Amino acid sequence: LPSASLAWHLPGLASCWCNVLRATQVTSRERIVRKGENALAKQSEIDVSLKRFSGLQAKALQETVNRLRQLLPGTTEGKAWGMPTFFADGIPLIGLEGFKKHNSVFPMSGRIPTLLSEVLAEYSVSKGTIQFPLDMPMPKAILREIVAQDCSNIYYT
Repeated sequence: LPSASLAWHLPGLASCWCNVLRATQVTSRERIVRKGENALAKQSEIDVSLKRFSGLQAKALQETVNRLRQLLPGTTEGKAWGMPTFFADGIPLIGLEGFKKHNSVFPMSGRIPTLLSEVLAEYSVSKGTIQFPLDMPMPKAILREIVAQDCSNIYYT
């Protein structure tokens, strides 16, 4: 890994080691297209997992996933600890799940709630989860902060 520069640690930057992986990683969707299969015929594990939700909750979860896909291009999608998860270089970065009364994102570094306590003040937070309303997606600006911190904590600690 390259040495960390100051730019990697500035709050609000989505640039982190995860984004460097874009150049070398091939997503599962790209593999499907390269094999000559119809990319629409195959769905990611995340999409399949989220089909069990309906209405506003399904819409909020799908929008959160779409935002994560934009912030984490080149990552792979799968399941970790039974929940839909984004992986970089085989390392789980962030998961998400829907529940009866809320939705949650699960930053895998475990330090995010402490590091971003001011940004996350309006959310219910514990060591491993950040809960958000089931009818609203997690804001992209907050996801950007989570992803930047999560990547730097995983790759530089």
